[in-house]
Amino acid sequence: MAVPTTARPERSEKAARPAQSVLIADDEPNIRRILQALFVKDGYEIHVAENGHKALQIADAQPITLLITDLIMPDMNGVELLQKIKQRHPDVVVIMITAYATIKTCVDAMSYGASDYITKPFDIEEIRAKVRRALGRAAEAREEGHARPAARKPAPATPSQYASPAMQEVQATLARAAASRATVLLRGESGTGKEVAARTLHALSDRKDAPFVAVSCAALSETLRESELFGDEKNAFTGAATEKKGRFELAHGGTLF
Repeated sequence: MAVPTTARPERSEKAARPAQSVLIADDEPNIRRILQALFVKDGYEIHVAENGHKALQIADAQPITLLITDLIMPDMNGVELLQKIKQRHPDVVVIMITAYATIKTCVDAMSYGASDYITKPFDIEEIRAKVRRALGRAAEAREEGHARPAARKPAPATPSQYASPAMQEVQATLARAAASRATVLLRGESGTGKEVAARTLHALSDRKDAPFVAVSCAALSETLRESELFGDEKNAFTGAATEKKGRFELAHGGTLF
């Protein structure tokens, strides 16, 4: 039986900061070696496994900060591993590795709590950036006292609606955006589905059980816009007989489009 490998960070990096533990699950030896060398150099403590079962054994035996797993592996695919990891260790941040043709499946996996995905062939700097972002979002969520998407109760995968690679990429971007609390700008001509995209983003986020409020600012006159968005207090002006809640307040905890 092959024994999963553990690598520790270089001494200088480890002295600079407490090591975070990264688990790499991939059945391709070359991929494991490349990622292991990269993350050891960056100061992470590394564990590698050639399949999902060994990855679970490692995660059960010691604390893991981040799991990077291939989507297609023998005996247990990346989605199955993701689900089992989330059931047992919901705080682990997960990034999927996938071929471009399987983005549809990877988007669905993100609704189970994956933070991001990496496509093959991958770029080293892109991997570094995505790992930093994923770990940074998780740290911010902990500081704010909010459970990050990776830690929430797994939801049923949202079926991908698109056949074209371009629209699958759009949906993947929406899934990534849903994992953050950032304001999102949607651009496109009239009729291209901006509100559909906004509702998809809302449905994939932790805010999905809170209100989704849509308002067309173009349809509001300049004099009414402030009142519509921010509301009015009773007696704030002549004729204001009652308190009126604005769209921001109505969308509290949810999404304002």
